[in-house]
Amino acid sequence: MPWDVLLDALLDTLKILPFLLAIFILISVLEHCVSAKKHAKLLGGKFAPLIGAGLGVIPQCGLSVMAVKLFQENCITVGALIAIFLSASDEAVPVLISAGRWKEFLLLIGLKVIIGIIVGYAVDFIIKKKPNGVASEHTEEHEEFSCCHHSGDKNESNLHKFFLHPLIHCLKTAGYILAVNVILGIIVWAVGEDKFKQFVLGAGYFQPFVAALIGLIPNCASSVILTETFVSGSLSFGGLLAGLCANAGVGLALLFKDKDNVKRNLAILAVLYTVGVVAGEICTAIELLI
Repeated sequence: MPWDVLLDALLDTLKILPFLLAIFILISVLEHCVSAKKHAKLLGGKFAPLIGAGLGVIPQCGLSVMAVKLFQENCITVGALIAIFLSASDEAVPVLISAGRWKEFLLLIGLKVIIGIIVGYAVDFIIKKKPNGVASEHTEEHEEFSCCHHSGDKNESNLHKFFLHPLIHCLKTAGYILAVNVILGIIVWAVGEDKFKQFVLGAGYFQPFVAALIGLIPNCASSVILTETFVSGSLSFGGLLAGLCANAGVGLALLFKDKDNVKRNLAILAVLYTVGVVAGEICTAIELLI
């Protein structure tokens, strides 16, 4: 095993560990301290895809992890989850900014947010399934809403509720992310980043199809490779848009950890890939016309 790959995977996981812990603590506080009606308004209401698309702009892969966690616990709609996935760009933002590509950066972020909002609302309109956070008419305003199974124990101390349980969830999630990073790191190491770029460059007009496929790799490295390939001139803007729309970071890996909903997860994967390809091809066609 290449030890550099293992070390890089470990360091990448450790970087997001504090953010993950903060996320799970925040979720725990929401679960115990926010009433069902307020919870629904914040995370499962009619503005969820809009808010989700806006949050996805923040270049932090921990947000996609948070979205998956809340979705798996029926706290947000599938439209909100997809909106976050589509608008998220992970490491593409700092790469574009560091390269001085401000025009492309602003256009990319704007398009991804718009796409996230449109697709998010379309998905929620079609599915019309509300999260459990939506309170019924007889729900009392002061009633605590909880997504976690362990949170029903009222005898638990605040230390257990707001730190130990989130810490356990955090470590389990980090372990899973570490495993994914190691596996993908070995694959990239074996294939070579240069071959990745050559593969994309040789796709021609089919770049959005190939770029979206690469974007589905649940790792920050895929967004970096796509963005650096674009900056070097080997990838069109349409290909970049396709790849980054499909790229949901490690959140996508965490989504497939749920083995009980494989068909649902595959459907979400198909939506990300299809939307990425369609958006990329439309953008490529506009580029050719201009």
